This record gives sequence, structure tokens and C-alpha cells, in this order.
Amino acid sequence: MAAEKQLADKDADVEVHPDWGLIPIRGLSYEEGFAVLDGQARRRLNMSGEEFLRRWKANDFSEEYKDANHSAFAALSILVRPFANNEPS
Repeated sequence: MAAEKQLADKDADVEVHPDWGLIPIRGLSYEEGFAVLDGQARRRLNMSGEEFLRRWKANDFSEEYKDANHSAFAALSILVRPFANNEPS
């Protein structure tokens, strides 16, 4: 439960379930999901979500960039997949 509590403490909108110690899962709309991608791209790589998506689709990140920003790039690569077709699902 320590990890879940740490995650919940970082985000005021997230509550740890008192009985199980789990953070509830909530589905996001296309717009809400893209807002998460945008916020993470700005925080982790100092670029907008739109710029990250454009560069990701164009394979415009060098291997050196990926190595230097491995954890940020990996996390954003997971987040960007639902937006790769530019169509809300």
C-alpha cells in the first residue's frame, strides 16, 4: 500500500480505497487522455503533447535522445499510442 499511498499523495483528486489500498481506475475521454499526455510531455520533456505526438509519429527522436530521456520517452510512448491515429475512440 505504500506505493499506492505515495501516488495518491501526489494527486489531490486520487483517493486510496481504505479497505484495499488501491487507487480506483477511471476511464478517460479522448480529450482528458490527451490532456494527460500534454501535461506529462510538458513536465518530462519540456514540449507540448502535440509536438511529442507529431515527432513520435514521424520517428523524429534520435537514439541519443531516447537514451538520454529513456524513462520519460518510454512513459510518453505508452501514453501516445491511443492518439497515433488522431481519431477519438
